[in-house]
Amino acid sequence: MAFHAARLAALGFPLPCCTSYTLRSDSPGNGASGYYASLALSHRFARASCVVLLSAGALYVLFPETTGLSYFEVVIAFVCGIVAGALGQVPGALGVLEATVVLLIGHRLPAGVVLSALVTFRAIYYLLPLIAAATVLGTWEAHHRAHMARTSIARHRETALNEF
Repeated sequence: MAFHAARLAALGFPLPCCTSYTLRSDSPGNGASGYYASLALSHRFARASCVVLLSAGALYVLFPETTGLSYFEVVIAFVCGIVAGALGQVPGALGVLEATVVLLIGHRLPAGVVLSALVTFRAIYYLLPLIAAATVLGTWEAHHRAHMARTSIARHRETALNEF
């Protein structure tokens, strides 16, 4: 169980996606800008592939070990679910991903086991980062408001002393 928790911690969070690039060649017309653009495109493709593979890995570790389900099968089902969700234009592929994965893996496992893994995956992959971000934002806002209140009180006291 501890090994699965470590695997989940390693695979469960998305890679940071830095998508801003400055693509320019040192001298115009030397053909290097096409090379840099294709290099950036391949870099983005590699990063997106890593995100998909790690996301599928996070789903994979949620299935029971006794199922005999391979990582490759989970990756194929996950990618098919993502593609089906993108084609259906459903936000977050909500429902489409689950239906596709149940359809492709449901013959190996009971649908309840697959759906429980998928719901847990959604909670880990979407709700935990949302809760963490809301906590950080709330803490920052509380400190910022407290600082603004202290600054306002200090200015008010200083103004009152100057008028006296």
